[in-house]
Amino acid sequence: MTNGFSTGSRRVIRPILATIVLATALLLPVPGQSEPPAQADASASSLREGWFGRSLDVEIALDRPVPFRVFTLDAPPRLVLDFAGLDWAGFDARDIRRDGGEAPLRVGRIGPGWSRLVLDLASPQALATAEMRPDGSGARLFVSLHQTDAAEFAAASGAPPGVWPSGGLPPPRVQGTGDVVVAIDPGHGGIDPGAVRDGAEEKSLVLAFGFALRAALIDRGFQVLMTREDDDFVPLADRVVRARQAGADVFLSLHANVESTPTVAGAIAFTRADRGSSPRAAARARAENAADSLAGLAPGDPVSEVLAGLARVETDARAGVLADTLVSALRPVSTIWTEPRQAANFEVLTAPDMPSVLLELGFLSNPDDRAALQSPEWRATTARALADGLAEWLVHDHELTEGLRR
Repeated sequence: MTNGFSTGSRRVIRPILATIVLATALLLPVPGQSEPPAQADASASSLREGWFGRSLDVEIALDRPVPFRVFTLDAPPRLVLDFAGLDWAGFDARDIRRDGGEAPLRVGRIGPGWSRLVLDLASPQALATAEMRPDGSGARLFVSLHQTDAAEFAAASGAPPGVWPSGGLPPPRVQGTGDVVVAIDPGHGGIDPGAVRDGAEEKSLVLAFGFALRAALIDRGFQVLMTREDDDFVPLADRVVRARQAGADVFLSLHANVESTPTVAGAIAFTRADRGSSPRAAARARAENAADSLAGLAPGDPVSEVLAGLARVETDARAGVLADTLVSALRPVSTIWTEPRQAANFEVLTAPDMPSVLLELGFLSNPDDRAALQSPEWRATTARALADGLAEWLVHDHELTEGLRR
C-alpha cells in the first residue's frame, strides 16, 4: 500500500514489503485553501488491460498536479486512488478510454478536501508503480498493476494508517431546543450516489429531505443532528457513532429505492431484525450494507454491542411502534407501499439502545414518486407529517417502556 504525495517524481511501490511511501507535496494546493479545486478529464483518461488480464495500466488526466495516495483493498479486490483538492464535477466514467475489460469505476467526495476513485479489479493485481507527471497542459497520474496471487494481494492490501474514514468530518451539530434529540441520517453521499434514475440521485434527494425534516422537527420542539450536511460519504458504522456521540434518542435513516417495474411506488419503514421479513427486505439490507465496500473501505465488523436481552427486546419494540406511527403519519400526505412495514438486518439500525428506523421515502423508478421527492413543497409537507408522527410516538413511548420493564 502506498500513501504518495507527488509533484511528478516516480513512485515505485513494493507491495511485498507493504511499504508506506511519504513525500512532501511542494507548491501544491492544500485542502481548504481558497484556490479552486483541480479538475479531472475522463475523455483524456484511460484503462488498459494487458494480455489475459496479466496487467492493468490506469491513467487519469488532471488540469494540474495534486497530492495523491494509492492503495489496494481486498474482499473484493479494489484499487483506490485518493486526491487532495480534486473535484470530480463533470467527470463521467463512461467517457474513459478502455482497452479491454469493463471493470466498474466510481468517483466522488469522501470528506472535506479529499475525493476518491475506486476501481473494482477482476482479479488480484499488485501495485507496481504510481507517478504523477506534469505534461505542460496539466498532469497525469499513471498507476501500473500486475497480476498476483490472492495471498500476496491480501498481504499487501489495506488503507495506510490515518487515511479516511478516521477523522476528517467535523463533529455533528445539534440544533434546536427540547429534551429529545433526533438523529437524521441522509443515506449515501460523496462517492456513493445510491439509487439513480433519469438524472435523479438518491444521495442528493435524501439530503434535501433531511434539511426539510430538520426544520420541521426544530419547529416541533426537538433537538436535531444530521450525520452529514454535505455531499460527503460517511461510513455506516460512523453514522451510528456520530448519532450516539451527540446523545441522540432516536435515529431516522433516509433513503429512496429503485425497482425494474416503474409502477412500484410508495414509502416503506424498515426496522432491525436478524433475518429479513421478506426476501425483498433481506436483499434491500444487503444492498445498503454494501455501501462501505463500494466507497473503498476495508471490510469490518458491523456496529455491535452485547447487552442484556431485555434491552435489545425493549429497543426493538420501541422502534417497531415508531415505524408504525411514522407510516400512519405519512398516509395522508404520501403514497405508501402495499407492505409498508418491513424488517431486515440493516447495519445502521443496530444501535442497541436507540430506537432506529430506516425510511424509504419512495421509488425513483416511479415517475410520481420521483417527482414528489424532487418537489420542495412535497418535502416540506411530508417532513411536517413525520415530525407530527414522532411527537405522537413520544406520548406513548414512556408508557410502552414502563410496561416492557415490568
